Amino acid sequence: MRIEWKRILSSIIVLIMVAASVNVIAGAGFSSPKVKVDDDDAEFTIGNLITPPSNGPTGTYPITVNLSANTVTVDGIIDGREQWIDCDDSPDTEGSFAVSFYAACDPDYMYVAFLNDSGVLYKSEIYLYIDENGNGSWDGVNGGDSCFVVEFGETQIKDHTGNYVEGSSVGWNVNSSKCYSVEIRIPKINWSDYADWAFDIRKIWDRNPSWGDACAPETPTSFLKFPTNYTQYPEPCSCCLCLKALVDIYKIIPGNITTIFSDDFEGNDTLNWITYSLDDNSDTWALSENRSHSSSHSYHCTGHSQYMGNAHDVLELKNPLDLSDVNNVTLSFWSWCEGDSYYANGSLVIADYGDVEISSDGGATWISLSDLGLCQLFYDNDWMETKITIESSMNYSGIPGTDLLTSQVKFRFVWHSSPQFQYEGWYIDDVRIDVGEKPSFDLIWEVNGIPCIPFGSTVTYTFPLNWTVEEEGKYMIKIMGQEEPNYKGMQVAFWNITIGNYHDLAVTSLDVPLTVERGDDVPIDATIKNLGTYDESDVQVKVTVKDEHGSTVWSKTVVIPSLNISEERELHFVWENATYCNHNVTVSVIHPDDEFPENNAMQKFVVVAHEIFYDDMECGSCSERKWKHFDLTGGEGHWIVCTSGYDHYLWCGNLNTTMYDNNWNDVAMVNDSFNTSGYNNVSLLFKTWYRILSGDFGYVEVSTDDGVHWQTIETYTGNSNWTDISLNLSAYKSDKMKIRFRFASNESGVERGWIIDDVKIVADDTTIFSDDFESGVDGWTIEYIRAGDWWHLTSRRHYSGNHSWWCGDELFGKYPANLNNALMINDTIDLTKSFGADIVFWTWYNISSGDAGYLEVSDDGGATWYIVKTFTGVSSSDTSPEWTKVLCVLDEWAGKKIMLRFRFTSDSYLESEGWYIDDVKVVSKVDEEPPVTTHSMSGTMGENNWYISPVTITLSADDGDGSGVENIYYCLDGCGTEVYTSPIIVSTNGPHTLEYWSVDKVGNEESHHTITFKIDTNNPTVKITQPTCGVYIKGRKIWPVFGIFNCSFTLIIGSIDVIVDANDETSGVDKVEFYVDGDLMYTDTAAPYEWTWNERVFFTHTIRVKVYDKAGLAAEDSMNVKIFNLALGAGPSYGKLKGKVYENGTFPKKGIGGAVVTILQNGINTTTGDKLWNKGRYSIQLRPGTYDIKIEAPGYQTKIVEGVVIEAGKT
Repeated sequence: MRIEWKRILSSIIVLIMVAASVNVIAGAGFSSPKVKVDDDDAEFTIGNLITPPSNGPTGTYPITVNLSANTVTVDGIIDGREQWIDCDDSPDTEGSFAVSFYAACDPDYMYVAFLNDSGVLYKSEIYLYIDENGNGSWDGVNGGDSCFVVEFGETQIKDHTGNYVEGSSVGWNVNSSKCYSVEIRIPKINWSDYADWAFDIRKIWDRNPSWGDACAPETPTSFLKFPTNYTQYPEPCSCCLCLKALVDIYKIIPGNITTIFSDDFEGNDTLNWITYSLDDNSDTWALSENRSHSSSHSYHCTGHSQYMGNAHDVLELKNPLDLSDVNNVTLSFWSWCEGDSYYANGSLVIADYGDVEISSDGGATWISLSDLGLCQLFYDNDWMETKITIESSMNYSGIPGTDLLTSQVKFRFVWHSSPQFQYEGWYIDDVRIDVGEKPSFDLIWEVNGIPCIPFGSTVTYTFPLNWTVEEEGKYMIKIMGQEEPNYKGMQVAFWNITIGNYHDLAVTSLDVPLTVERGDDVPIDATIKNLGTYDESDVQVKVTVKDEHGSTVWSKTVVIPSLNISEERELHFVWENATYCNHNVTVSVIHPDDEFPENNAMQKFVVVAHEIFYDDMECGSCSERKWKHFDLTGGEGHWIVCTSGYDHYLWCGNLNTTMYDNNWNDVAMVNDSFNTSGYNNVSLLFKTWYRILSGDFGYVEVSTDDGVHWQTIETYTGNSNWTDISLNLSAYKSDKMKIRFRFASNESGVERGWIIDDVKIVADDTTIFSDDFESGVDGWTIEYIRAGDWWHLTSRRHYSGNHSWWCGDELFGKYPANLNNALMINDTIDLTKSFGADIVFWTWYNISSGDAGYLEVSDDGGATWYIVKTFTGVSSSDTSPEWTKVLCVLDEWAGKKIMLRFRFTSDSYLESEGWYIDDVKVVSKVDEEPPVTTHSMSGTMGENNWYISPVTITLSADDGDGSGVENIYYCLDGCGTEVYTSPIIVSTNGPHTLEYWSVDKVGNEESHHTITFKIDTNNPTVKITQPTCGVYIKGRKIWPVFGIFNCSFTLIIGSIDVIVDANDETSGVDKVEFYVDGDLMYTDTAAPYEWTWNERVFFTHTIRVKVYDKAGLAAEDSMNVKIFNLALGAGPSYGKLKGKVYENGTFPKKGIGGAVVTILQNGINTTTGDKLWNKGRYSIQLRPGTYDIKIEAPGYQTKIVEGVVIEAGKT
């Protein structure tokens, strides 16, 4: 409490002394301190070189340049590039804390600034004293001098009466609870020259006056000299910066050239080159003798006489080159080309072509040199030499030459072809790489001048002598500026120019829509202009569309037959059926000799997506309906009704502590608005009692526009017992008058607070409002102060049409303090079926330090908000704001429903014009189509669609240009769903059912696919059950019987039934074949499997049975038997196939020895004789039947003879 009273007492003394007209010290001990520059930073910039131009003919040129002298930006940050200077007395260390102080010059203002590295300026008050009458002593405000007060956090200064000074400005450099510096602008109100000044910086206990220590008198006893004539040479220049400026012009002498690589392809080409194909065909570059520029070999883009369709083939330099320290590199080569081209819409279209690419990272990524305008495409030319030069000092379509010339440089030749019409293709020969040393500079001319620049302005300065140039070539112009005292900064600028004729083709405009619906055509309009001094012919223009991963998705190159000097040509391209993605569109004009590659290409961004929200702010009420905007400030207030036991009153305090708390800013506002415009006199009457510490205040405020703007009509602090107050409101009459009481406390100290009672508003003699709080506060709004909702449609600025959204105050042209305002799209943005989304809008903003705009998104209905992008400063790279197009990616919230809003916040300090939003569009890549899954099966297929090996099933899914496949699922034999990660191997015997499907990343699930298949990997079983060992007579076994004797042979007399036990548990038995001595005797397809052997046959024979299951697997059993069967009455059992295999067209017929004759039905085969007497002859004994015969012989065509009938007993 003692601290606060001391501060109050000190403030009272200061104000008394300010108002006094007594000359405290009449000029005693006064001196004029010297001024000095605070640092070496230049307070100016060298702008554009106006003349000579960047290229032009020989002749005489003035040297003209733009020069700008900086001014002070009142943002609280003391920048060395501003024109601040300090005095010998700075820093002032005599007070309780040290402070450095600065001054800056301006014709209409005086600027002062204070700096303390420890941040003690937080919550300080600064008193500024101006020796307005110039007599060197403080005479008080009534004696002709001025005093201004700077309260912490305020953005304007106040005069000694407490009124804000129009045109003043204050900026604070605040971080947390520290303030490191403050900048102050004071209008010259009653004085025109630069008056001497003094300051007194005060805190609760601390003080630092410029005229002494903390115990110094309360008003100045000495003044500081304000430095006005900043530069003294060649003559005093008030508020100007003078420079010694020097121009040096150098002739650029190219450095020496060294060849570091050459190859004529006559040696071992694999040492220097690698070849590969990037298409589906293995054909690629090959060494060729078809054509060559020198000797006998060159590289050809194909291994055939003509290239393949859809080719994408590469000839790549094998080893990287270190070009990091060279000035330039030249790749030269000879080439011959014949590719497909055609005329369409008046232009030649190049369909198949060769291109040259560069990699600066050892081959990981590649850039087309045609995209950079450095190399033409090769499609139809006889042998010609091409030279491509890359300068480290140049810029190629936004890529610095130093980024191209690294320690890992590779080149490659790439051949591209379309699907149809193939020709001979592209040949490369005699490749050479030369590097140039850095150039030397020959000084040929110089001139100097002394320009003076008013602070805060730009002058166009022409040096006193003209430069005459008679020799064509490249020149470097260097302009150096050295500040004159009392400054010492310096700046240097360089320009390279070309004198003489030159090639310069430029892309001067590119128009591509920012967003396009999927499947639509994308129009691409470009303008090509000849800026050089030569007429050009066969000018190639290439458009390339790349996806967000850098892969080319579409490209087209056309040829302009002629383009004369200053002529321009408009070209129209159409990329058809665009697919989802964020694409870069590049249009480049290609000329190998172009001397100004920085203008050879332009890029634009196009988003292929579905529009789900758009508003250009031009549909009036419907734009309002598309948005919500609201104030996020406010909160619960602390005004409550209390009682004295017999009376009720309104108090701003805390019942628990019986006092107010720190950092309150609470209002009690009458709900009603009052139309007082028709009255003569309007008064506010109330009773009040208060105990309020210094630094805390109670305010009575009035609004004339229904609460939008508020004006303070009375302020209360300190102590007061019950007092009747009457305030005249007649100056504030309006049809929407509102009244409120506001209480604000700082962060230190508390007291009992502020009480009001018996509030009345009286208009003339009529009481239009009255409240004694005996019935509560139903007629009042009690809350923490609201800053108000300031988002609204405005016509002040707009990107398109006539309107935009602005967070600002139309009355003052800037936003208010302490804002937290949201502008939100009314409808929820549904991204549940989206796999990518973007918001695109145009914005203009000028936002003070400490304030910010935010684009925010919520995915939980507004409970939580995430910052997507923050906007601070100004909306351009320059100091002047401009409309800027902004695209923000919302992919993180794909698959969700989101809310979007623009939120603007401001602190309590300096305010600027604010934030404008126009043409808002939300687009998303919507995927409502499921992926498509296919399968492939591998395994050994038997008969009847049975696999006779394990089966491998491979699943693959494709989602086109959709969200992508999230998972492939399958279910085998109904045993549960599995996620497919690798091929499925099924080895279990039996029938199987596989169900499979895919789901994409946004949840689209395709219809399930079902396949069935069968596996049988086990052979069937077979056993001859009759005959067995023993003796059979006419089919009956007579010995041994009852198992008494062991028997090791089988003897059959007469006929016998051969009986077989055959089984297959999986696919089942298909058939059983009965053989005797390899001859098929009978086939049985149904159980029981048996055959009666009854034919004339004797001696020992082999019975063999072979069982086949339905999968084609087989098993067999056999036994040797002795048989004696006259088979009386049975006919012959065999016939004979007999013949000669000979060579057609010979006479006599020339037999072919070693030919193989095969019976296809049973596989029986024999080989023809190769002796003189049996050459080509063969003989095979067969059962009666019809057979197909295959005849094979090495060196001869295989022949099959069908339907050969064999009869028993015949040949």
